[in-house]
Amino acid sequence: MEADHFDKKNEKKAQAAEKKIDKKITEVNKGTATDKNDRITQLKKSKSDISDMRKDPNNMYKFDKASKNSGRPETKRTGAQEITIYTDDFSKEIHENRHGGQIARGEFDIDTSGNIISGTFGVSKEIDAYKAQYSYDGKIDYIPFIDFNNQSNLLQSVTKGIESFKQTINNINQINNGFIQNLTDNPGVNQSYIYPDPAVNPTYYQN
Repeated sequence: MEADHFDKKNEKKAQAAEKKIDKKITEVNKGTATDKNDRITQLKKSKSDISDMRKDPNNMYKFDKASKNSGRPETKRTGAQEITIYTDDFSKEIHENRHGGQIARGEFDIDTSGNIISGTFGVSKEIDAYKAQYSYDGKIDYIPFIDFNNQSNLLQSVTKGIESFKQTINNINQINNGFIQNLTDNPGVNQSYIYPDPAVNPTYYQN
């Protein structure tokens, strides 16, 4: 039964997401972006993410607001047979849905503490999810890790603000290990890397 995987409320959300993706596929197909074929491939995979979650016999999937997860977009196991996808906008929903699809396809699994209990989870899974996110928006804006020991960087942050360091991904092929390693939480003086230091956890960048 379909309700084993999405209840009525979440099935409605899943169908709404599929319609948005279909609309975006049509829009991208009419465009002239050099990577439009790659984007369309990823958008079709985003539809498969939803379909695979719907067909997963082992888990029910729910969509909820990131505000109910301390503001953090995340895909979490919230019960023995329940996965909740927390997001705050549709491009991030596409990103997190990719992780839901990865779980549904058996690429990896997690326990309620977030530990990997089967399969592997590493940089390739995040690259996959960011490609899904990019394919919907056609860009990803981000502020990379900033070396504040560099006096010119420090001066720029004081005179022009942290936003002046913003960079933009505008081609799917720019989403790679280097991009992942440069992403930060709380850009600025309180910045911290989102993903593991390759010197500390090289295995993450091999999976």
